[in-house]
Amino acid sequence: MAQVHKSAERRRRDLVDAAIAVMRRKGMGEATSRDVTQAAGVSAGLLHHYFDTFDDLLATAFEEVADADLDRVRAALEGIADPVERLDVLIEVFAPTDDDWQYQVWLDVWSVSARHPTLLRAAQRCNAEWQQLMADLFRDGVATGAFRCADPEAAAWRSLALLDGMAIQSVAQQTTMPRRQLHAWARDATRAEAGLPPRPGVRSVTSQT
Repeated sequence: MAQVHKSAERRRRDLVDAAIAVMRRKGMGEATSRDVTQAAGVSAGLLHHYFDTFDDLLATAFEEVADADLDRVRAALEGIADPVERLDVLIEVFAPTDDDWQYQVWLDVWSVSARHPTLLRAAQRCNAEWQQLMADLFRDGVATGAFRCADPEAAAWRSLALLDGMAIQSVAQQTTMPRRQLHAWARDATRAEAGLPPRPGVRSVTSQT
């Protein structure tokens, strides 16, 4: 059978797709270059033709996952003029669902990035984009008078840390606390950062009878 010729762009795409698949299956900490090259059907030498190091490939794969997740949230917020509604929607779509693999990728990169500068830079860039999205929302809310928030930048960082903590509890710790309760607490705490009361008509699980 004649070997199918692939363009350089296609081979690089295959490597990134394979890296994402391996990360999803085994986790970033357990992924090896051999796993990825086998999944992509290429040699180790070809991997290093397109990426200087294996960490460079993992960072590229991680950034694609993180950017796609951020794009998903941006799409959910598009066209919503009211900052209060945008904040509620952001919290709603940020919350982990039954398919947690994107959150697991984030947890993986956080756990290994301290020893891998390339992955650390990728995580810092993606995290900063999430914070900027939230800070822009807080600033917009303040500008329109919908929010009462003295420091939108700090409020965005605190809110992001809270939401990340919710993901850790839900995904990594497999907490016994119902996810809807974690979600309710995160939503109300983030609304408080904006100077807003708890969402009308929505009660936390512990307050329900």
